[in-house]
Amino acid sequence: MFVFEEVFKEKRSSLSPELDLRLQRALSWVKQAGQILHELEAKLLYNWIALNTLYIQDIELNYSQQLQQLFLLLNRLVDLDHEGKIMRTLTSKLNSAMQPFLESPYLSYHFWQFQHQKLNEAEWQQYRLQEKTQLKNAIQQSSEAEILNFIFSRIAMLQTQMNSGGMMNQSQIFRQLIDSACQILTALLPVFMHIMLENGQDFDGRVQFFPIVQFS
Repeated sequence: MFVFEEVFKEKRSSLSPELDLRLQRALSWVKQAGQILHELEAKLLYNWIALNTLYIQDIELNYSQQLQQLFLLLNRLVDLDHEGKIMRTLTSKLNSAMQPFLESPYLSYHFWQFQHQKLNEAEWQQYRLQEKTQLKNAIQQSSEAEILNFIFSRIAMLQTQMNSGGMMNQSQIFRQLIDSACQILTALLPVFMHIMLENGQDFDGRVQFFPIVQFS
């Protein structure tokens, strides 16, 4: 992160005010998250705020719409990642220890639909099989965008569950899942920010819902 910070200081004068503000704010939250060692819930929260800072323009979107906006950002970052930094970074995290995160039913939207009887068990199991198959195929085909969308949809569900009071603080059930999410975000956020910095023209004009406002 310190490498990004130095490059950002050198190049920020060439950025649009909108992108400069997004990267400034994201950097502040990422740095704060990096100082947290044991409070994983706080670390996840700070990293997720940093991610939100990079793309959110409208706070009135529902969960599904926000997820689609996030996917647009991820897909654009992949398109601009000509050096393959995202995939190299992500591959280093997709080890056997990450399997519980990738397979946990708690991070599937369809699992919670099943819990609320919007899906029957057969439908839920079918969705679960589809998710496993889609991820396996995406990894085999090195489809970065699909892999990122799958993983970040699960982080989004975890973050939403935590924000909505859907888990205990320091829950043993979610401890490993939160830790895995923190590892992914800690590794990828600086990469995302660097790609945005290097391709500023592609992110100009994305005005934040909360710009800087000064009152006299």
